[in-house]
Order: sequence, then structure tokens, then C-alpha cells
Amino acid sequence: MGRLETENQNLRKEKEALYSPEKVEELAREKLGYTKPHEFAIKVIKNNSSEISNEEGKPPHSSKRLWDKMKEEAPLKWLLR
Repeated sequence: MGRLETENQNLRKEKEALYSPEKVEELAREKLGYTKPHEFAIKVIKNNSSEISNEEGKPPHSSKRLWDKMKEEAPLKWLLR
């Protein structure tokens, strides 16, 4: 079987898997950030600036606590929906 035939077969299998409820749920959670009514999502955002570490590679000392930073980034009403 040629490379294109193998790739086509794999794509067909992937397409068929999209019709299963489990796959739909997985994609909704991963790609769209959907949650069940009793759950909430937390999104981790990486920052590539110099704030991440100082010259020795240690995390910087911050005047704000982690929870305070999270509240600024994600309003509480969003977290509790």
C-alpha cells in the first residue's frame, strides 16, 4: 500500500472516530475548554518574558500571590460557571 493510500485510510478512521460521543467530548474539552456542570476549567498561560526567571534561573520574587494573579487573569464568575 502506498503512502497516500495509508494516509487516506488513517484519515477515514479518524473521521469515523469523530462520530463517537467520547471523541466529541474529548475535543470539546481540549479545543473549546468545555466543562460539565459540576466542573471548572483552569487555563495555564506560559509567559516567555524575563519575569519567569532571573539570571540564575530561579523564579522571581513577586509581591503578588499566585491566587491574586489568577483572579486578575480569569474573573471568578468565569471560574464558577
